[in-house]
Amino acid sequence: MIFLVAAAVIGAGLTAAFMMPFGIVIAILSMPFGGSLCALLAGLYLAGRRGSDYSIPREASKRHFKRAA
Repeated sequence: MIFLVAAAVIGAGLTAAFMMPFGIVIAILSMPFGGSLCALLAGLYLAGRRGSDYSIPREASKRHFKRAA
């Protein structure tokens, strides 16, 4: 969760910096969109690292397979 918040804050700041040549109002109004986009990309990255099994936490699934083996 911290990773997503950090990505959103950094994305909002970068968006404001890149949009500043268009004016301060446009830069401020575009910050939520850039932050949301970066948070979405960070979430997709985390989902890709996690794999396809979302129902069982990783620690629980490892313990389960160790007992069964």
